[in-house]
Amino acid sequence: MAVPSEPVAFPTISSPKKRAVLAAYVKSGQLIKSCRSAKVDFTSHYYWLKTDPAYVDAFAEAQQMVGDVLEQEAIRRATRPQHASDILLIFLLKGVRPEKYRENVRVDQVHSGEVTLTWSDRLSRAHTALEDRRNGHALPA
Repeated sequence: MAVPSEPVAFPTISSPKKRAVLAAYVKSGQLIKSCRSAKVDFTSHYYWLKTDPAYVDAFAEAQQMVGDVLEQEAIRRATRPQHASDILLIFLLKGVRPEKYRENVRVDQVHSGEVTLTWSDRLSRAHTALEDRRNGHALPA
């Protein structure tokens, strides 16, 4: 993963350990590796996420930075002259233009007593009922 040219500061974070984890995360994109390099147990990260709103915001910023680097690399791989990746290109299009390229699957739920049926459950039951009807069985009431 490419390393940003300027050091990442995270000025809202005063703890050197937290800043070290965030900076290492931006460079590697790997949380456990980042915690190890900062000499912090990875469970501390989750504790900070629960107890420190400034850390939550800074980690979200770090995730955006990692995402930008990964996206840049995906674009490079998807569009390189030889051995371009159609799959990466598809994912990039889904991300940039979800309204056009994303599978617009919607899960509907029907509540019947205590049973919740998903769209695929309903579809499966409809196919079964149709098959039963074709085989001469009466439709369920």
